[in-house]
Amino acid sequence: MKVLVASEYHMLNTGYALCYQHICESLHNAGHEVTELASYGNEGIKEHVEHAKQCPWNVYLNIPNQNSPDYKRYLEAKKTDPATEHGSWDFNNVVLECMPDVVLAIRDHWYDKHIIDSPLRPYYNVILSPTVDSMPLKADWIDTYNRADKITSYNQWSEDWLRAQMGTDNIVPHISPGVHAAYKRLDTRYCRAKWGIPFDQKVILTVMRNQGRKRYPELFEALSELKDVNLHCHCHYLDRYWDLPKLAIQYGVQNRVYFTYKCGSCSDISIDSYQENGKCNKCNNNKEICSVQDGISPEEMNLIYNNCNIYVQWANSEGFGISPIEAAACGKKVITVDYSAQEDVGNKVLAHKIKPLTLQREVFTLCNRAIPNNSELAKYLGDSDSWSYDSDAIIKSANEHYNWELNGKKWVELVNSCTPRNMWRYSPNLIHPPSLEKISRLNNVEFMKACILSVVQDASLLGSHMHAESLERLNKGHFIPHGRDVPVAVNKETIYNHFIYLLEERVKWEKEKNRVLESAKK
Repeated sequence: MKVLVASEYHMLNTGYALCYQHICESLHNAGHEVTELASYGNEGIKEHVEHAKQCPWNVYLNIPNQNSPDYKRYLEAKKTDPATEHGSWDFNNVVLECMPDVVLAIRDHWYDKHIIDSPLRPYYNVILSPTVDSMPLKADWIDTYNRADKITSYNQWSEDWLRAQMGTDNIVPHISPGVHAAYKRLDTRYCRAKWGIPFDQKVILTVMRNQGRKRYPELFEALSELKDVNLHCHCHYLDRYWDLPKLAIQYGVQNRVYFTYKCGSCSDISIDSYQENGKCNKCNNNKEICSVQDGISPEEMNLIYNNCNIYVQWANSEGFGISPIEAAACGKKVITVDYSAQEDVGNKVLAHKIKPLTLQREVFTLCNRAIPNNSELAKYLGDSDSWSYDSDAIIKSANEHYNWELNGKKWVELVNSCTPRNMWRYSPNLIHPPSLEKISRLNNVEFMKACILSVVQDASLLGSHMHAESLERLNKGHFIPHGRDVPVAVNKETIYNHFIYLLEERVKWEKEKNRVLESAKK
């Protein structure tokens, strides 16, 4: 089958990217025709372009070169659509290029909602493995998942919550990521000698993006209660959220916090305390903090994991968290917050799980997030017995549960379970919609049904979140857009015009599809 994979870009240095790499490889090796829409793939970055050319499957880079005519269109789309960075702006064009039987994505709801909402949706199956990192799930997320053909997840905790809240038959057993072959136990003495870190020094490691839900302040606070423990943060402290150097100073731990640096000239990797304008130890050129775009290889990361004594994942929620299973594959004890995915992952890597102080409702998502128990973390790390553990048992358990060869086969089986719709050469018989005057006499409930069935002519929207939300706004006569305080008036005319717009989009892309098919005949 033809499979379109909506990804970050499999060559990047993220957990998502690693998963996408293995999924694409598994599907390609099984004989499927794979196309990857790489959201963070940039036509202006030489390495991205060259990697795409050498890839055994087709790769579309989402971000145009600044000299490209498409770049202006990309920037315009970004002004109104946050999902532009995730491929929404050019998704339909890519779909028409490859005319897939299946579209697959494993990201957050807001990354991939456009896959479900596309005017070309009737022509392909959708497999989603959404990031379920907290509970309860929002109504619009559930609506998106319900409209997919198949829903899977990364872990048992997420699968259980999907089944509890959705109650639909499109949920299939979860498929976890696997451990890269590069991650294995090495002699810690060798790693310490490489970076000049004394062997008797206690080092805890965390590999987490600098995001709000990654609880770096709490981790630094726990570290401040310990006197003989050092923390290595493998992250980009300039990335998005926390000012980590300032946090380290605030908690008085700046001399015990390491970061990973990479030389821009010779690519040498070093572990050092915060350095604003650091110089490479080998060539004396500038070195920069590692980032997603300029990170390090799994083989180099293996050295990072084997340099530590204990690994800590201190987050208020996780959709999966691939770093703990990588650390476990290296034989390192994992400490994590006993909530969300880490409940399940922690069990399977023999982690020490610490119960959160409480759960707190997040305003934006209305999901429960954990408040980590920093005192318990500090107490556990302060106990000398905690630093002794059975590495062999940890490695055995991690490799048993997180095997990419086995999990890759599960992805192939899941795609194979989808029956191609074989509808690309057919077009719907779209009739001229009724006028507003004709249906405006209907009550609000019947008016909404008419908009769906007779205007946009898409019965799949009946009972959807869009249906319920539009009816609610019509009944109220207004709605307040996200991030604004001023209400926007809503009446039958505004609702009707919205559905007319949706119909026009369907017609536009139907015409474009037929044009592509005719061109292919020639």
